[in-house]
Amino acid sequence: MSGLRVFLSTVEPASGAAQYVKSLAIALHPTGAQVALLCPANYAYKDELTDAGVEVIAAGYRSTVPAGLCTRISRNIRYAMIAAGSHLRAARSHDVFHFQFLPHLPLGFFFVLMAVWKGCPVVLTAHDPIPHRWMYPFGLRRLERWMLKWTYRMSRMVIVHNESGSRLIRREFGAPAERIVVIPHGPLFQTQGPPLCLLRIASSCWFLGRFVKTRASTWLCRRSSRSTPATRLPWN
Repeated sequence: MSGLRVFLSTVEPASGAAQYVKSLAIALHPTGAQVALLCPANYAYKDELTDAGVEVIAAGYRSTVPAGLCTRISRNIRYAMIAAGSHLRAARSHDVFHFQFLPHLPLGFFFVLMAVWKGCPVVLTAHDPIPHRWMYPFGLRRLERWMLKWTYRMSRMVIVHNESGSRLIRREFGAPAERIVVIPHGPLFQTQGPPLCLLRIASSCWFLGRFVKTRASTWLCRRSSRSTPATRLPWN
């Protein structure tokens, strides 16, 4: 991979997604690729990445404090414009641009379009091939689906975590099968033997790996606590 330059991108200053991208950048660096991360100026892991030899390209400051809808939209658009300018100045033709977590549409669509226009092959990780919840009003749903379809079609490679995700993208969005790669994700994957499951041992629920507080994990803990009222599950 010597001579290859890989661009990663995150819009999150400090969250599970920001930490995930940080770990990916550090893991890529020893392969010999030149790794660059485009991130907010207030990204929490800049120093750690710099110490690991990863190039950090800071765009504008991005606040994530609670605010009204108009304020959140305006500050996200402002950050996206600054980040777009930083990308256009720093990216070179044939740099690989990898979106581990695509920003919400339409911003994610325009970031991918800009990378393709710049001549950068795009690699997109689709954790959720179809969103759990569509963001646009029902009357604009076709526009949202159209942008997602062309985001997949413009990508040189789309990474999914299982075969059902691959089939879903091919069926719903017409993405070419040769561009979709299945990379299983998570500690409970195995290719042989009986399926793994979560085991309750001594009225306790054990979680393997780094556990990030999300709506899904909160729901899981509430369900577990409901069945075992005496159990308290601290967040690490």
